[in-house]
Amino acid sequence: MAVEITGRHTVVTPALRAFILAKLAKLEKHLEDITEIHVILTGERRSHRAEIVVHARSVRLTGHATTEDPQSAVSVVVDRLEKQARRHKDKLVSRHKKTGSRTTRRASGARGEESDGAPEPGRAATRRIVRSRRGPARPMSPEDAALALETEEDPFLVFLNASTQKVAVVYRRADGNVGLIES
Repeated sequence: MAVEITGRHTVVTPALRAFILAKLAKLEKHLEDITEIHVILTGERRSHRAEIVVHARSVRLTGHATTEDPQSAVSVVVDRLEKQARRHKDKLVSRHKKTGSRTTRRASGARGEESDGAPEPGRAATRRIVRSRRGPARPMSPEDAALALETEEDPFLVFLNASTQKVAVVYRRADGNVGLIES
C-alpha cells in the first residue's frame, strides 16, 4: 500500500505523518486490496482540511473534513472512510451469500433469508417478504370482519366476503377508521 501525504499551506511533521499512518492502518481490516492512498492536508487561517482518497482493486473511497486541527480532521475522515469500507464489504459479502431456505421470496430484486422483518445492524434495509401466519380466509361479512379486527394484533385481516364469495381485506387506517379492500 503506497501512501502519499501532501501538505498545502501546512507543514507535515514526522509526528503528524506517523499519526496519519496509524489511523490509515484501521482501513486494512475492511479493505484488503488497497493499492494507493492519497492524503491532502490544507491549512487555512483557523481551520485544517483533510481529504483522503483510497484506491483499492474493487472500489475507490473518498472523504474530507474540516476542523480546527489536522489530527482531528484526519480522524473524522478515517472514521467516515472506515464506515464506507464496512458498507462496501457488507455489500460484497451479501451479494455472494447463498440463501439456504426454499421459502425465501424475492421482492423487487432483493435477496435475503426469512427474518423477523428487522434489518440487521450495519446492513442496509432491504424489502423482504416475511410470512406472518397461514390459515384459510374465513367467510364473514365486512362488519363482522371489522369487529374481528378489534381483537387482532395485526393491522389487517383477510377474509372471504360471505355475500360475494371473494377475498377481501379490512385494515386499520391512520385516522382511526377501518378500511375495506375488495377484489
